[in-house]
Amino acid sequence: VRRSTPGLQGRMVALLRLLVKDRVAQRAGWCGACVHIFPAGGRCAEQGGELHFDIDGLEPAALSAGTPALTCALMLQPAQEGGELRIWDRLYAGEASVAEPDPREASVLCSYGAGDLVVLDSRRLHRVARFGGTRDRITVTLRAAYVRERGLWEVWL
Repeated sequence: VRRSTPGLQGRMVALLRLLVKDRVAQRAGWCGACVHIFPAGGRCAEQGGELHFDIDGLEPAALSAGTPALTCALMLQPAQEGGELRIWDRLYAGEASVAEPDPREASVLCSYGAGDLVVLDSRRLHRVARFGGTRDRITVTLRAAYVRERGLWEVWL
């Protein structure tokens, strides 16, 4: 990412700093903001993305304590059709796997274009919706959690 898109990770950290109005630092040993390219005609396009919570970088103590954690997804190139972010009104509750939500369960389909930013609680259930066309769907994703002991937001992805 640093080689292909110089300055992009730093810009994402600066954007997070504006959002949280607090100090932000990169977690040692973790990659920082990353680019996600979902190819047109690929698995995500045809089936939709994996149903998940963005908890990979949260320590068990932080998860159980409800430490604030955010996922920021900046759209660089939207799919031609579809590819929205489906976000459910469900927070991570310790489950080892996630069952497909009941279609009646509250959710929102968040459509966003190039340059738009979606910010959600990293513990909130979500997935990329199926998409069509010949254009890849490309986003930059940043995940961060508040570290009370250090008095700052720490970026892990």
